[in-house]
Amino acid sequence: MTIRLWNGCPVPEIYPRAFSIVAMVGVILLIADRRAGKGTADAMPLRDALLVGAAQAIALVPGVSRSGVTISVGMFRGFQRSEAAVFVFLLSAPIIAAAGGKQ
Repeated sequence: MTIRLWNGCPVPEIYPRAFSIVAMVGVILLIADRRAGKGTADAMPLRDALLVGAAQAIALVPGVSRSGVTISVGMFRGFQRSEAAVFVFLLSAPIIAAAGGKQ
């Protein structure tokens, strides 16, 4: 079955799936923002650091932002948005440096 727009043009098959993924990520970001705590990255336990690092693999799904998903996991673990963002930036520094060095 082909989905069609109001003008009769067919919608490419990937669009509904991509929209669904973006909508789900948006809901996850909203929930994470409301659950953010008062924790700081200075006192981040190893377990939380590993969870945030492993969350980067979720960004392999098209439409999912690496920084968005890792910041969300940090906030789910009780860290402030700004602290989670700083940790994610520091987490990406070695990867970005290695990619620049490879070129």
